[in-house]
Amino acid sequence: MSQSVEGSRSERLRADADAVWPHIRQALRDLGYGHVTIIVQDGHVVQIERMEKRRFTNVAKQGGLGADGLPPLEKNSSGGPAEAEDPSG
Repeated sequence: MSQSVEGSRSERLRADADAVWPHIRQALRDLGYGHVTIIVQDGHVVQIERMEKRRFTNVAKQGGLGADGLPPLEKNSSGGPAEAEDPSG
């Protein structure tokens, strides 16, 4: 590869990185658990993926999960499941 082709590619990658870094910093901001994946095609960043994991340790302390893998429903005063309120009134 000639110096001019390599030089232009290097300049293009540097300009690409300057434009992408703010997005990478944003993806990392306030990430407690998870990962950020940067997808590169033909030397250009084309996608940034953020996978955040949220852990619920209090669920186990409150009686664990039901058979469906979800926390148990709140119970109403008669002992049955609490019904959701109709938002329309």
